[in-house]
Amino acid sequence: MKRKRWMTLGIFLLTLVMVFSITGCGDTPANEENNNNENVNGENGEEVPEETSDIPEYGNYVGSDACQGCHSAEYEAWQGTWHSVSMQTPDMLYDDIFNGNLEDGITWNDLSEGLGNPIMIDEDEPSGIAGTKDFVVQGTEVNDVDGVYIYHLGDREFEARFTAEDGEILHTVDVEVFGHGNKRRATNFTNIYDGGGNYLLKYQVRYDRDGGNWSQTLDGEPTGGVWADRNDVRRWDDNCGGCHATGLNVPANLENPDLIATELVADMAVGCEACHGPGGDHAADPMNEDLIVSFSDMTTKQQNDACEQCHTRTTANKHFDPEVRWGDAYGFLPGDNLEDHVEFILPTWGEEWRRVSADGKGRGWHQWGFDLQLGPKADWACIDCHSVHGANDEGQQFREYGSSPEVIVTMEESCAPCHEGVYDTKESIREVMDGRRGWDDEPEFSGRAMQHTFRLDDEGRVIGLPEEEWPEENNWPWLIE
Repeated sequence: MKRKRWMTLGIFLLTLVMVFSITGCGDTPANEENNNNENVNGENGEEVPEETSDIPEYGNYVGSDACQGCHSAEYEAWQGTWHSVSMQTPDMLYDDIFNGNLEDGITWNDLSEGLGNPIMIDEDEPSGIAGTKDFVVQGTEVNDVDGVYIYHLGDREFEARFTAEDGEILHTVDVEVFGHGNKRRATNFTNIYDGGGNYLLKYQVRYDRDGGNWSQTLDGEPTGGVWADRNDVRRWDDNCGGCHATGLNVPANLENPDLIATELVADMAVGCEACHGPGGDHAADPMNEDLIVSFSDMTTKQQNDACEQCHTRTTANKHFDPEVRWGDAYGFLPGDNLEDHVEFILPTWGEEWRRVSADGKGRGWHQWGFDLQLGPKADWACIDCHSVHGANDEGQQFREYGSSPEVIVTMEESCAPCHEGVYDTKESIREVMDGRRGWDDEPEFSGRAMQHTFRLDDEGRVIGLPEEEWPEENNWPWLIE
């Protein structure tokens, strides 16, 4: 199995439909197996795919810190959002993954029977590799490797241990481990300098299972997490970095896949330029407002597309060979038409699949854009309810509807003006928006928590598109000509 490599652009959607850490992920089409995830490692003798010539140029990104001088209030407000901590450098990794304080008591080095956390190349393999594999690491041949385990040396130092089937360590190389996600789950990745890019590690910590607490504020670490097998062979730079960071340099990565995360992105966060576009030209000429994108100059569709770059699910990027699976929206800039850059996952009306219920409700945390367009509020903008910059004490970006200047409020305060006395508590809002509620006998119609279709059936259950409105073809109604 082989993967065809490409990378994605970091996109900042501070107008998200619910502020969750993003795990910007592409997806396979409905009912198809995820069979294009595998590594193409030219240095190790595997075929490198021919890239298309349509890859957009990398923008003039400068990072959010360059915005701080003139936009200090917005910068300070942004630092109170989850977007500002969507990535973790080695020094930011949570202590609990090393000291045994997770709910299951397991430390990093306890994983894989004391070998550490393996990189993922093949699915459903305890070592992350099917059989054995040969590597070329910084010019050194390492043959018959059963697994590459990332071992914690202390503090925030790690090494990759290339290990034989009998447990012999064949080769080691110092590596840096990064993280993304910080609420429901925390995933780690690293580059072992073999030309294969930034590998996801097999085990991640989940805070949304077994009593975990992901409702913490930004001031402290989440609690109650447990290790879980992610079993994901995708590469961070191909499928995650475009939404968890800002200004992912795809051309640089294609030229040198051994670049680590901090060498590939402008911002180790979902930063200002993800929503406002590359800011280098504006920073050089700050009085020229035509050099930066403002939401106030956008249509509702353009505003929502800026959010939906990451808050949808996609199957392909139109700037790359159509056989390439990766679906992040590299090439999209705020103000563009998102459909010009990506292919979306599709519903199968009347039948469920992993990402979409039988009536079109999304089943992933990154699918609120689809939900919104299915319901009666399809002409609303995400920023009607959600703040572009600020967040409340829980890190959630809710605004008082229609407030100008913007007033940051709680979730219940945001809903109360239209639903006072009905849906004006956190509990009642979460209940009415729970797309799983009431579907026990018809699980094919079950969605997930915090559904954003804003449509209920006669029994008060959240629905997607009513059956009488289902198109004849398996496509989203707004994409049908």
